[in-house]
Amino acid sequence: MTKPKRSAKQAVLRRDGGKCVLAGPRCTEVATTVDHWIPQCLGGTHVQENLRASCDNCNQDKGDMSPDEWWTFVMVEKRTQWDVTDDPSPATHRLSIPTVSEEES
Repeated sequence: MTKPKRSAKQAVLRRDGGKCVLAGPRCTEVATTVDHWIPQCLGGTHVQENLRASCDNCNQDKGDMSPDEWWTFVMVEKRTQWDVTDDPSPATHRLSIPTVSEEES
């Protein structure tokens, strides 16, 4: 599988404030990589809207999971690590991810 270009990765990390956004506000780790929200194996591409800043742990945990599989994992497996009292899915699915202009990437 191919990776996003370095400039695209840097633009996504900048766009997301250098914070892991994979698990919404529950993960407070520093983002050092980007994740394909819709995995490439499920048809996801390198477009900015499909890339999310992530920490290594969340990125490795998510792997090739679809967004719905990921939220199930967060709610079941990560519950012991985080104070997960509500379903993060609706809030994060409404999260507005701005596009990055060509000058920024």
